[in-house]
Amino acid sequence: MSKIPISVTIASINNTLVLDPTEEEEAVMDARITLDTEDGGNLCAGQKGEPGTLTPEQILTAAEWSIARGKEVRKQIKEATGA
Repeated sequence: MSKIPISVTIASINNTLVLDPTEEEEAVMDARITLDTEDGGNLCAGQKGEPGTLTPEQILTAAEWSIARGKEVRKQIKEATGA
């Protein structure tokens, strides 16, 4: 199986980060960052959205969360497909 890129979105709501926000959370988020990782845990894409700001520390936390969640999702995909 080739590399599996996984996108993870993190929202900032009143300066609190939320992993994979719900529709209700998206409606009130101040800022959003979507980060994509590949199999090796490397970041391969990213996009910041909404008018709010993210601190450098929040961006680093979002990257850590994205890498961890990407590994979890990839494992589930591999188990489901027998890869």
